[in-house]
Amino acid sequence: MILNYAICFPEKLRRLACWNSGLAIGPLAYLSKLILMLETAFRDVNKLSLIAKRLAFDAWNKRFRPNRTDFDWLSNYQTQADHYVEDPFCDFSVSLGGWRDIMDTVFFSIKNLHKIPLNLPIFILGGARDARTNFGRDMTKLCERLTALGNKQLTCKILN
Repeated sequence: MILNYAICFPEKLRRLACWNSGLAIGPLAYLSKLILMLETAFRDVNKLSLIAKRLAFDAWNKRFRPNRTDFDWLSNYQTQADHYVEDPFCDFSVSLGGWRDIMDTVFFSIKNLHKIPLNLPIFILGGARDARTNFGRDMTKLCERLTALGNKQLTCKILN
């Protein structure tokens, strides 16, 4: 989302901090988008997706087996996952339309990264144990793409 803001309203920014916004688009992202498009064609976008949670949250959590909760992927600290599970404001389900919008946002960002000003200072932060960003590799790829576009004020840090 923050990258889209930088793309659409670059004049409003003096610097940009971006974390855990992996934008690497590979075959799985295209397949996920196709699946969501098909599901959207047959189901109400306000209903929960039958598939998206499995493609995202469940897939991320599988990388941390054995699992105690559905949210072990969120933190190295079991107590943090427990707090998340216990907090009624944390666990929520995303509608089919919400998932579709997230995918549209990712694809828009990738297609329009060149619109981010080359002189905008950007700090990118990721985690080497973050399943959401392919264990930091997606953040590194984002840094590489921005560097290839000519950004001169880029800092990229992947935390262990």
